[in-house]
Amino acid sequence: MLENNIDTPEFTDEQLRAALKRMGQDARQTAFAADLPIIVVKDGSIVALHADGSEEFVEPLRQEAHATRERE
Repeated sequence: MLENNIDTPEFTDEQLRAALKRMGQDARQTAFAADLPIIVVKDGSIVALHADGSEEFVEPLRQEAHATRERE
């Protein structure tokens, strides 16, 4: 017998958002514990955040990438 072709989500949107948030927190803690920065986009620039709270400018975002983010 063939199964229904409709994919039912295994997680609700709320569950997925919570899981992604936890994964991000775990990744941040792991990087900081290894004395590595995490890379984020802040004010149109790529920035390295360090465990001590310092921020290091890496480079500006390319204009087309920045414009795409603003539209989302």
